[in-house]
Amino acid sequence: TDDVKTLAHRTDKWKMGLDYFLARPLQGFGFGTEDKLFAYHDVNPQNYQQSGAYMHNSYLGLVLQVGIVGASLFYVPLAYLLFHEVFTKRKMRNDPLFTALLSVVLTCMVAGMFSSDLYSMGNPKSFVLWISVMLLVRANNKSKDMSIYI
Repeated sequence: TDDVKTLAHRTDKWKMGLDYFLARPLQGFGFGTEDKLFAYHDVNPQNYQQSGAYMHNSYLGLVLQVGIVGASLFYVPLAYLLFHEVFTKRKMRNDPLFTALLSVVLTCMVAGMFSSDLYSMGNPKSFVLWISVMLLVRANNKSKDMSIYI
């Protein structure tokens, strides 16, 4: 029952991550250091041995690594693309491929709340996310090109 209450100890890690964030909110601890933060803060390895040394949250993990400014540079353009595609283009489009791509991207963004893999190059889930994002951008630019000729 402890695992269910803490989402497999994720909430415990998130609490520690928020404390770490308050220590260095702007600059973070350096890219690629997420798996070293617990050891750096003298957390007993038994506390995270079963669930891994990651924050299990892509948003918190990146903020801890590169700070608020760095994470904003990464996530704000992605959020803008999603907001634009969901709220402005959705009414004008009836394309199954577009719907599938948008579904994949939104699903990956939600999954990023519980795993640290949105920015992890080489991870199969991040590969699917970024290919879908690139195809959405391409579809968006292609529709703009088509409107020029009409």
